[in-house]
Amino acid sequence: PSGDLITKVIGEHKTVAWPNDNVFREAILERPLYGVGICNYVLLQYDKSLGGDQPNNIPWVEHVLPENPSKEWFEIFTKEQHGLLKGLLANLIPLSEEMNKSVSNKPYTNKRERFRKDSMFKSARNLAESYAEWTPATIEKRGKNLANWALKGCPF
Repeated sequence: PSGDLITKVIGEHKTVAWPNDNVFREAILERPLYGVGICNYVLLQYDKSLGGDQPNNIPWVEHVLPENPSKEWFEIFTKEQHGLLKGLLANLIPLSEEMNKSVSNKPYTNKRERFRKDSMFKSARNLAESYAEWTPATIEKRGKNLANWALKGCPF
């Protein structure tokens, strides 16, 4: 759907409040997007905004910090941080089904190399190039970048 259509549909629902920029930014930074119907759309719009080829594949949603992390992840994240951060937009990228299954719960160093070399999605390659490590601070930084993108260039 187009941005205008989304705006129109939301505007017609009197019980749905249209968020201001601060509420929108806060939602991107703090509200889990995984499992929400618009998740794939947002991930693909962000990928598209980066330019380059646009894969026709419908992506699988990869949790960089996995839903079911191996013990190595808990050397970086507390259980509480894991619960709060795993579903945020900043922790999600589009991947092919095959790559998603192959990187699974592996440490970021393993995932990063695969994202950088093998992903068909530019946002996954950019994530690997931009972030040498994956930490709570990294997720926060990426979240701010995504919030800025969404407020300036997202089509809704």
